[in-house]
Amino acid sequence: ISCKDNYYESLYFEISTSGCYKSCPILDAKLENNVIYYNLIKHNKTDGYFEYKLTEKNIIKLNSLINSVLIDSMKEEYSSNMPDVQEFNTKFIINGKEKNVYFLENEAPKNYQELIDFIISFKDHEIKIMDTTFNISTRYIMPFNEITIPPRPRDLNK
Repeated sequence: ISCKDNYYESLYFEISTSGCYKSCPILDAKLENNVIYYNLIKHNKTDGYFEYKLTEKNIIKLNSLINSVLIDSMKEEYSSNMPDVQEFNTKFIINGKEKNVYFLENEAPKNYQELIDFIISFKDHEIKIMDTTFNISTRYIMPFNEITIPPRPRDLNK
């Protein structure tokens, strides 16, 4: 991140998402040096490896979103018993301070969910195809598979 109003010497994000009963986009994203790298796995406009270079306007918005998150008070997990929601596994390093946060859709603090959604949102912009692959550590606990919809309960009155 290189905005003159920015105090982040270094910034790194990893995001992995799971499937769900519907068609939740399954992907990996990595933000490093003002570039977001995507592995679009399933239920995206396209599949494969892509990159998006952030504009100055994107960087200013990203900084604003990061500043709105209370990083030191973030928990490592935000979950509930909701059966049909997407899972997010995230890792970020800001100025050398690392934090891992696993959460279910709409369970993390609102500002953090907005930050993650913002980073993911560029997958639907003009992204450039990459000829190399990448691995990220947040994928290791996230399932690639879609979650099968459970069968409907039988009507016991029949």
